[in-house]
Amino acid sequence: MQTNPVTLSGEEVLSKTINYLRLPLIILVVLAHGSFSEITLEGGNLVISVADMPIYSNVTYLIFWIFASSAVPLFYTFSGFLFFYKVKDFNKNVYFKKLKKRVDTLLVPYVFWNLLVLLFFYLLQTFFPSMTSGDIKPIAEYSALDWLNSLWSIHGGQFPMCYQLWFIRDLIVIVIFSPIIYLLVKYGKVLTLLVTGSLWILNLCPVAPGFNMLTITFFTFGAYLSINKINFVVWAESLLKYWVVVYLGFIIVLMFNQYTSWSYDVINASAYFGVFLMIGAAAFFMRKGVIKENMFFANSSFFVYAYHGLFLAFITKVLVFVLRPNTDFKVLALYFLCVITTVGVGIAIYWLLNKLLPRFTGIITGNR
Repeated sequence: MQTNPVTLSGEEVLSKTINYLRLPLIILVVLAHGSFSEITLEGGNLVISVADMPIYSNVTYLIFWIFASSAVPLFYTFSGFLFFYKVKDFNKNVYFKKLKKRVDTLLVPYVFWNLLVLLFFYLLQTFFPSMTSGDIKPIAEYSALDWLNSLWSIHGGQFPMCYQLWFIRDLIVIVIFSPIIYLLVKYGKVLTLLVTGSLWILNLCPVAPGFNMLTITFFTFGAYLSINKINFVVWAESLLKYWVVVYLGFIIVLMFNQYTSWSYDVINASAYFGVFLMIGAAAFFMRKGVIKENMFFANSSFFVYAYHGLFLAFITKVLVFVLRPNTDFKVLALYFLCVITTVGVGIAIYWLLNKLLPRFTGIITGNR
């Protein structure tokens, strides 16, 4: 394949790399959510169990626990970086201006998609009760507290009603506490990164809905890079060969030590190098002309992220029912088919909505 190298300034490669990575990172998230250990159909009958499917199990372990473990940290890094980007003086006026903007970009889409999922389950419980698992309390019986809980952590769990939006929920919380992050970065400097990173890697802090060390660690990391005016894309690209070697080492260690008591700490540590590797590789191939920024795909990424949970579960069960895969390779093929279908349909729906209802589409995707 013939490529045409392009000349990009540091600012250009920074912006274009962030935009380019938005959809690939969402695809990684969908790949992570698409993995399963078993599938039941027809009144709870077990149709697929992957207990004796080593190829599928190893591939999905590689994707879920290793590759995808860098996706959310990278999104939080971008979020922290862009929140403080080109801010000369983080004062009260800047803070409230930032909060006001995040109402449109975070809070409104967050509430909309959670309410949409609630509506879906209400219709399912009302008209097709046999298709429900019974795990979710009848929405028709919800109290005011139940409605509030559905937007925060449904039935005392870790996730809101639209489960994948826990990322947005936690991002909203840390944005509210951003002045504290700013002070910690400004005065704590590298020590702040060492403390937050160590607490996260070693799993030393409990996770609560809205608060977890993953969010704090990587939003703070992005904030540090932005406040100190570090072009992390150019830096990551300059050390790309080292990220490749180190990350391959992590892969080898983890694939031969799956689900050990210490492997989860190693996974957390590897996420840092996965972040640097993805940024550096994207910048490298962009300069080589192999890949380029596509704003349609970048803008469609939030819609794919917000919609994919229900559709992915639906299409997986439909295709399992129709295809009845019974071998390792067939189950693996089904897994990728479900993810490709989910992403493809999501992009198509976004395109159609954006054509027919551009203002509405902008509102539900945070005007991205």
